[in-house]
Amino acid sequence: MRVGRAQNYLEPVHVNQIFDWYKSYSDVANYVKVASIDELKENDFNLNIPLYVEKIIEDNLPSVEEALADLKMAWEESQKAEAKFKVILKKFLA
Repeated sequence: MRVGRAQNYLEPVHVNQIFDWYKSYSDVANYVKVASIDELKENDFNLNIPLYVEKIIEDNLPSVEEALADLKMAWEESQKAEAKFKVILKKFLA
């Protein structure tokens, strides 16, 4: 899908994918749910997608410990770079 200012656009490849899902008439994780009449009735015939398709969010975030270690390493590297910069700057100001 191509994002627009006030709307999104479906590219032909996406239209074909949706049509293939429609033809297969089966659930596709994160995208498609074949809902029964009973399920529709249970939701007062509300067709809002999140009522039927649960978006699975992959958690690729680092742990707190990993993030703190990365932050500490970045801080140490920035301190080294600043010290090096000050040495070079002194040469130009002297």
